[in-house]
Amino acid sequence: MTTLGNRDPFADAMRELRARYKDTNEAMLDTFRAMARRLDQAPDDAATLESLQRELHRIRGTAGSFGFHEANRIAKALEDRAIRWSADPQLDVTRRAALVASFAEALGLALEAPGDVNEPDGISRRVIVLVDDDPAFAAVLEEEATLRGYRMITIPEGACDERRVRNLGPRLILIRAPVNPDVAACATKLGVPVLALESRTRLVRESRAADDGLHVVDIGDGLDSAFEVGERLLSQTGWSGATVLVVDDDPMVECLVRGVFADPEFKVEALDDPVRLVARLDESSPSLVLMDISMPGVTGIQLVKLVRAQQRYADIPVILMSANTDMETREAALRAGADEFLGKPFGPAELRARVAEHLERRRASWLAQGLHPATGLPAARRFERDAERALASLTSRQVAASFIAVRRSGVEGGEGDRAAWYRETARIARGLAVVSWATGYIDTVLCAVLALGPDETASRLARLGSTPPEGAPPWKAGIVAVNDLRATSRDVARCRRAALEAADMALRGGDSLTHRWVRDDELSAPDVIVVEDDRSLVGMIEYALQASGITFRAFTNGVDALANLRAYRIEGRRPVVLLDVNLPGIDGWTLYERLRAERPHDYHVAFVTVHATEADQVRALTAGAMDYVTKPVNLRVLMAKVQGWLQMARQGA
Repeated sequence: MTTLGNRDPFADAMRELRARYKDTNEAMLDTFRAMARRLDQAPDDAATLESLQRELHRIRGTAGSFGFHEANRIAKALEDRAIRWSADPQLDVTRRAALVASFAEALGLALEAPGDVNEPDGISRRVIVLVDDDPAFAAVLEEEATLRGYRMITIPEGACDERRVRNLGPRLILIRAPVNPDVAACATKLGVPVLALESRTRLVRESRAADDGLHVVDIGDGLDSAFEVGERLLSQTGWSGATVLVVDDDPMVECLVRGVFADPEFKVEALDDPVRLVARLDESSPSLVLMDISMPGVTGIQLVKLVRAQQRYADIPVILMSANTDMETREAALRAGADEFLGKPFGPAELRARVAEHLERRRASWLAQGLHPATGLPAARRFERDAERALASLTSRQVAASFIAVRRSGVEGGEGDRAAWYRETARIARGLAVVSWATGYIDTVLCAVLALGPDETASRLARLGSTPPEGAPPWKAGIVAVNDLRATSRDVARCRRAALEAADMALRGGDSLTHRWVRDDELSAPDVIVVEDDRSLVGMIEYALQASGITFRAFTNGVDALANLRAYRIEGRRPVVLLDVNLPGIDGWTLYERLRAERPHDYHVAFVTVHATEADQVRALTAGAMDYVTKPVNLRVLMAKVQGWLQMARQGA
């Protein structure tokens, strides 16, 4: 069984980045719809055809990197056709608008497909259990599951028992019609989605059988429908990275909860001293509290009142449990502030469903408020608004202000797993709450605007860093005195960039926990420079670099990249440049030639581009490029390469 210590450092990042990429779908589709309308009026308009090719080229370079391989495939097909349209004014002249409009619809479907998030077996426990006796059918289904990044395990109907299936930890259970009632009863007890597959002459995509909890899926036209429905059901779960705190004097309850949620994405903690509940909430910031009513010395009803009296815990879900299920006890639990009452004994499926419902409700509420779904801190857009107001107010009052960026200083995994980092950033945020005017969690980095000067900020961070909780991942912080930015003091993006530059210096600065930004830091080269005009792909690569503790800068056009590459101090190192070919201003080939002429021994350069011809690869490698990586990018492979290149640089290769 996979443990938290063996988690892949990028699997979680890929899930979050895929979701963010999908959030931009509608704007992307609107762009193609608008192009279709323009082509309907002027099918040979050169500007529209050029824009079409550019957008299709961008999708080819990015969609596959996020795991949307079907989107990548259809974008390549239309790009090839659009290039031919520019060369042949008569080709498809009456069909161009319709083809682009059809592509927009197909792209929308492709971007809603589950895709492949580059997760190997055992990392994310993407396990499917098929209960079926037909080896031929199982082989076909397993092939499809493998293509979609799942590991499928087949169990004969006669060997299907609740304990065996639960031990496999499936995310999805498949059974085939006609449904065996015993198999259906066993599967639905486990609290995971169960699909009943059947073939009918008339296609019906999905129907809910409320009586037995099965989701009936027609696979008459192929297996795609089953996986589409399955992924849609899985996407509704909100417990990724969640922590449940069990407060009960019966150790068997803790064992039951751990058995029900035997999933590496889910953490169960136990508290054997209920009097320490509030202190424990401060320490671990659980996602939900599952608490008994009858305990020695204090009751769960008293404790839930105490929790609700703390404003910072007003929205944490609390489920009270008791073997006493009379109406008076139930009403007392709800009046005290519990979200739900659960009578003992309870079944695993019931517990799983109740917990999942409350976690999903809280996650949805946070998302609707612009909060990060795992930490509850403001996410990017909300933080930008909060920080802009804070900076404007503090500078207008001439109050000393600092902008900070807190980054983990090690790779995710082991003691530095994602859930631990969520808890640590929440702890740091609480420790800064008194002096913070704006706080947010952006791309694994905690950012804040503080009403303190840089020296006081450094002292406060040092106190927070001196006594970390057990298992908390290490971190470094960059500090920017807002006045040091002068005219741009209210520019949130500029403040954040400077704070990240300072955090980079702290990461490279040995034992120092913090580093104060100075203007000279802008000229200090990071470990990796990303030169790529597709902001979605830049975000994905930056996320992975950040999670690995690698310092970086990104540029979306060749002119700015070349200017900075000329000016950087490399300080005895040899940074890695990830260079695209198609760039605004100066293309990648020209940038590389100028870099070779002006700073021939200062950088390792690897091309990362959609151009995959043999001639392009030979041209780059012959000219001295370290590598040539074709898009779509496999993030895991790319990061393995980057780690190797940086190791070479450290060894003076």
